[in-house]
Amino acid sequence: MPSQPLLRKHSPAEKLRVLSAHRAGRADWLQVAENNGISRAVAYRIVASGRVEDLPRGGARVANMADDDGTPLTIKERTMRFLEKAAEASIKCITPTLVTNMELHCRDAVNAAEKMNDMVYGI
Repeated sequence: MPSQPLLRKHSPAEKLRVLSAHRAGRADWLQVAENNGISRAVAYRIVASGRVEDLPRGGARVANMADDDGTPLTIKERTMRFLEKAAEASIKCITPTLVTNMELHCRDAVNAAEKMNDMVYGI
């Protein structure tokens, strides 16, 4: 059971009757809407938009498959560019971290050797 009640869809013919009555200048165009089971708000929306057909909803979308300069790319090229950019961005962050970690590891190893302690591997 859906959490919300299903709304009744108005047919294009019903909407067209309301729109035609309004365009003809009839003073009772809201009464035409009411007789066709269309609420005031929907009737005003139909008149304001001038559309009787519903707009398409959902469906497949085209992914942007173009380079920065607009040249089209295949999925494979796009994936490779993404991986290259990720590697370039992460190397800038990883390199200082690795240098710091190696510096600390070497310092600890030298201190342990000076004290004649056993070396600890894997930390």
